[in-house]
Amino acid sequence: MKRMTLLLASVTLLGAVVSFSAPGKLKAGERWAGLTVSEPIVVAGKLATFNVTFALANDTDHPIDPDVSSWRLVINGEEYPDSQFVFGNGPRDARWTSLPAGDHLLFGYALGDLFKTPGTYTLMWRGKDFQSPQVTFRVLNQK
Repeated sequence: MKRMTLLLASVTLLGAVVSFSAPGKLKAGERWAGLTVSEPIVVAGKLATFNVTFALANDTDHPIDPDVSSWRLVINGEEYPDSQFVFGNGPRDARWTSLPAGDHLLFGYALGDLFKTPGTYTLMWRGKDFQSPQVTFRVLNQK
């Protein structure tokens, strides 16, 4: 009985991990996108240190165009109107126009100014051929 319970718990846990990391609307095996936030809870007065890190992997056997102009930041289900400004800044190399097979982009931005109002936020990143899972975080009132 203990073995069956352990096996069931393992299968349940594995199922949760698989469903969490499922690529959503991605074309299977081509691109993987993810994002993280620096803190799951941040106090409104400390948003200057709040960062979002983005990752895009090319899982194909050929170079792809990441198509940066198609990238959008989605906050609480709404497309952020200045997404092009966010993703149009920062250092670039050739991978931003032709991402080699098996390579990735990894970059971050300080985006605390977008979340000045206390509350719970969901954040997602999408482009022409990819969509990241959502990340949820909380901004608390400053004491």
